[in-house]
Amino acid sequence: MRPALWIRAATGLGCAAAPASAQLLYDNGPLLTSPNTCMAVPGGTASELPLPNASLGFRDDLLDGWRLADNFSVPTPGWMVGSVVVFAYQTLAPLTPVPMSSVNFRVWSGLPGQPGSTIVYGDALTNRFTTGSLAQVYRVARTGFGCGTVRPVFTLQCTIAPPLSLAPGVYWLDFQTQGDPFFDGPFVPPVTITGMAGKPGADALQYDPNAGTWGPVTDALSGAAQDVPFRLYGSSGPLPMCYANCDGSTAPPILNVADFSCFLNRFTAGDSYANCDDSTNPPVLNVQDFACFLNTFAAGCL
Repeated sequence: MRPALWIRAATGLGCAAAPASAQLLYDNGPLLTSPNTCMAVPGGTASELPLPNASLGFRDDLLDGWRLADNFSVPTPGWMVGSVVVFAYQTLAPLTPVPMSSVNFRVWSGLPGQPGSTIVYGDALTNRFTTGSLAQVYRVARTGFGCGTVRPVFTLQCTIAPPLSLAPGVYWLDFQTQGDPFFDGPFVPPVTITGMAGKPGADALQYDPNAGTWGPVTDALSGAAQDVPFRLYGSSGPLPMCYANCDGSTAPPILNVADFSCFLNRFTAGDSYANCDDSTNPPVLNVQDFACFLNTFAAGCL
């Protein structure tokens, strides 16, 4: 049965809107810098290019085939990941509507694209973009044209339903966005720490569609290794039993018609278990939960 650990506590996260009823599991940031040489942006919203760097952002454009990836570690006893937030900007794009319309991503066990590595979730085609918003961050240079509000950064949230179970270990998130073709980009600003050319231990990767290979993300001038920002939300705790096994049966076949009856009864009773897709907008229990349960049932129990 779905354990109580699936019930999550809301978390306030400043510049990036947190998915409702979600716990921040991992933040591969930050972006904001202070103090700043560029004074053309509202206070507390600048992500300023540090000296001696020159790369304002790195391309992850669906139309051109570029991708970005970075790693994260899952501690014991494991995570249930319900949503992913990535960041991107397009130069001169308006603040509304959000210029990006698509995000696809994959979670890898092992370095992306390398022999022996496996994709544990996602693909390079499915648009998993749920909602976007202005992150209250502007990517800026220190002087000249780059010092201004021409690069507003957006948060792009993607929902995983049912949530992804990850056992303890090291994984890589590999993602790509599609923006408005009338503006340059999308670009992802690197993790930026005041006074530092790069985050300690930075090791992000970028896929070059022209070469067909993954390579390190480094600043064009300083050569400093860079990380890319992203956030993971969900719940932490022991990995649950197979969700589709609603009645908790142990005799084979574990998944059977009784699980459908069990799900229907719990849905009718308003049981939180039946909120398979972890939605938060009323009505929380809706037809999407039936589709989610069918997909989970079809995936089987590992």
